[in-house]
Amino acid sequence: MHSTKIKLNIKNIRDLGGIKTKDGNFIKEHLLIRSEKLSSLSKEEMYFLYEKYNLRKIYDFRNSAEFNEDKDTIIEGIEYINHQIQKDDNYAFSKDEESIKRQKEYFDNLKKKYKNDYDGLIKHMRSFYKELANDPYVTRRYISFIKDLYASKGACLYHCSLGKDRAGIATVMILELLGVSRKTIYEDYLYTNDCFDISFPLDNVIEYMDVAMKEYLDAYYEEIEKNYHSYHEFLNKNGLDDKFIDHFRTKYLTFL
Repeated sequence: MHSTKIKLNIKNIRDLGGIKTKDGNFIKEHLLIRSEKLSSLSKEEMYFLYEKYNLRKIYDFRNSAEFNEDKDTIIEGIEYINHQIQKDDNYAFSKDEESIKRQKEYFDNLKKKYKNDYDGLIKHMRSFYKELANDPYVTRRYISFIKDLYASKGACLYHCSLGKDRAGIATVMILELLGVSRKTIYEDYLYTNDCFDISFPLDNVIEYMDVAMKEYLDAYYEEIEKNYHSYHEFLNKNGLDDKFIDHFRTKYLTFL
């Protein structure tokens, strides 16, 4: 079973509650929410999340250009944390008023480059996912997110722009920590396409950049397993030892 879609004015916002682990336990509801950006939500919808889901903290994984262009809707009582996963200079972005312009130019160039090159686009996206596995800065940011998540009270929501890539990998890490099967992890990752009502094949090659593809997540796992014996070892060697994992599971799982 994948995460459960929350019916709001954005398409890709989901509660991880109810996902079953390999041991037959379940993730607790109303604690872990993955999402796309929140700029389209009304304050009334944020109050709904605050009251029904006990939402108390939001982690925004986007870079400076993204959150400057589309600021999240925030209400009093919910803590907002800008926890960008990648450095701005990974994309030659700056933190000044030019950042939005540079981001647009970056993606416009990508669209021109891969307009009719499906294999090239898939290779590009696989390289991006490999970077999410290999970049020490990125790993440190994910690990610090996980540790802060564990220490938080109430429900926490984390998101990037579409809720697919950076938030997708954060979800992979959470589900691996909680002992969810690889099959279920892939199902939840690919469920993003259902949330956005995507039908394959797509009309334009460049649109494959904005969907969840098995090949992308494959690239992430391939890099992890090339550098470590297992995902468990990856977690251990980056600061999440077995004692932490046990405590994390105690907090977020319902044991049968």
